[in-house]
Amino acid sequence: MAFYGVASNLVMYLTTQLREATVPSVRNVNNWTGAVWMTPIAGAYITDTFLGRFWTFTISSLIYLA
Repeated sequence: MAFYGVASNLVMYLTTQLREATVPSVRNVNNWTGAVWMTPIAGAYITDTFLGRFWTFTISSLIYLA
């Protein structure tokens, strides 16, 4: 939900508040969208490769509880 809320207004924010040109702001939003969609895949690969399923669950649960 937060992704779609930010993504829908990000070009407008970059062009009006930060005075960025339209083409670079659209390019920045597209790069941000790609990063948002690719980092969970990379994170899942890294955690499954190095930590394993159970340690990933345990560590993430402890972080959540903290």
